[in-house]
Amino acid sequence: MHPSHEAPGRDLGLLVALSGRHPDATPPNNLLLQLSSFVGRKKELAEVKRLLQGSRLLTLTGSGGSGKSRLAVVGAAELVQGFEDGA
Repeated sequence: MHPSHEAPGRDLGLLVALSGRHPDATPPNNLLLQLSSFVGRKKELAEVKRLLQGSRLLTLTGSGGSGKSRLAVVGAAELVQGFEDGA
């Protein structure tokens, strides 16, 4: 409805878009939800996190079922706060 057709005294309010994000907001991500705890592999996880601090791409290799995907997701989840645009 056009504002001139509104009842007198009715406050329509304003919508305001603010740039930036709330400091407590979690960066966007599409990481898989972890339904169980990540046990062990602290050394490998630390190495993944260290390598990701200085590069944009990291390739994990190993035999099938060795936990490469889980290691990658846990590492990314722990570092997501450092990437404003998300992971």
